[in-house]
Amino acid sequence: MVTLKYPELDLSHLYEDRPNHVSNLNRLLSSARNFIISGMSEDTQRPTQQIRLWRKRRKMTLEMLAGRLSTSAGHLHKWETGKVAINIDRLCDIANILEIGLHDLLLDPSRFNCTPVIGVLDHFGYVEIVEDFASGEPTKFVDAPDGIDVNSGAAIEITGDALQPIPNSWLVYFNRVHGCGHYGGVANEAVGGLCVAKTSAAPQMIVRRIGEGTKPPLFNLFSPHTTEMLDVGLDWAAPVVCIRPMPQDAE
Repeated sequence: MVTLKYPELDLSHLYEDRPNHVSNLNRLLSSARNFIISGMSEDTQRPTQQIRLWRKRRKMTLEMLAGRLSTSAGHLHKWETGKVAINIDRLCDIANILEIGLHDLLLDPSRFNCTPVIGVLDHFGYVEIVEDFASGEPTKFVDAPDGIDVNSGAAIEITGDALQPIPNSWLVYFNRVHGCGHYGGVANEAVGGLCVAKTSAAPQMIVRRIGEGTKPPLFNLFSPHTTEMLDVGLDWAAPVVCIRPMPQDAE
């Protein structure tokens, strides 16, 4: 007997010692289809899909996946953004190509509970980006700890003894949504704590402890390995939620 991941979907009859396995399989497929459809919202043409997430995790471009589906990249993009309806059969095709289960495309995003590692932190506290939030392809995903939003959370890998005594390969977690939007504004709780931030004068993200400057909206930035940056303008600053070791099973 198999252990059921979804108890509402009875798979037990497939594993019984019966001669007519084709009939059993057909009944399984039928019950699976009914189970999936019944779990979708009333707007069955727009289920909560994760096509883009899984496409990027498989390192496929829009054109690559669209070619496998015999459709255009533009039409696939409309499926990914929910601008055009997609039926259950096409979702099955996509799941097969991406080598995942159909439920992976239908479940709420919070069920994934994963966070991309978007960059590495060097000795001087600057972040080298390895994934762009809008269009990049993450090279690694890790479990999202408490306090990290599954849609906007991110992690940065520590290297070069940047945050001694915290060891290299640990991860700095933060949320990328604050203020007026993605990477927008300085969070109220940022002052006085360790933050991921971007100054107005430089393109890189940095990790620094942030203090108040001589007058708003200026700030002082502190790091154990570099001189203080005084009265600096910030485009945005996000408090570090937690710092943890790299999970052993990080993808």
